[in-house]
Amino acid sequence: MFRQFLIKPGECSILQPIIFGLGHGIAEALIVLIPALSLAPVSQLGLAFLERVLAIILHINLTIVVWNGFQKNKKFLYLLIAIAIHGFVNSLIPVFSSFPNSIALIEGALAVTDIIMTGYSYYSSKYYVQGRNSHEEIKN
Repeated sequence: MFRQFLIKPGECSILQPIIFGLGHGIAEALIVLIPALSLAPVSQLGLAFLERVLAIILHINLTIVVWNGFQKNKKFLYLLIAIAIHGFVNSLIPVFSSFPNSIALIEGALAVTDIIMTGYSYYSSKYYVQGRNSHEEIKN
């Protein structure tokens, strides 16, 4: 809804969804990390910080997926895709929890997902306005 009603013009650079996703990811990271800081010393939160960085990268990439729906005029489909990817990543937590190295498996799966999604985001940059002057036409 934010993108639909508050962001104009319809054409934008890839930087717009990156910044929006970064803001969303950092806000969520702070909501998770601030309570953790009161439970454990900072020296023991290295893995938590790594997980939050990976989560921020995922949120940036998922925001690009949603924005791609606006760029390609398939808003609902791309929103569903982003929700499905987020749900898939979240579903790995209970699936891998019973394994001896569950934390490494979960973080590794998140890192692999981030790598794949970052490749997709790089590929999809073609849907966005590349550096141009205001008097030039947008090339699709």
